Amino acid sequence: YRAISKNWKNLSTEIQSEVKNFLYNLLINNNICSYFIDNYCEIVAEIFKNDENEWNELLNFLFNGWQEKTVIVS
Repeated sequence: YRAISKNWKNLSTEIQSEVKNFLYNLLINNNICSYFIDNYCEIVAEIFKNDENEWNELLNFLFNGWQEKTVIVS
């Protein structure tokens, strides 16, 4: 996650979008094992801190999942 913190703004918007889509798909497809959830959360947090663009898809998913209590990490 430190590499993301240092390099996120240097990545093209296309690469940033691809990374965000990959991380989002891991979450919505429930493909994050409990062993890696801490790292996943740190990476997502670094992107949120360093990203100038909003990540509405992830925010909406988390908000709706929390309300429905369907966000489950295996």
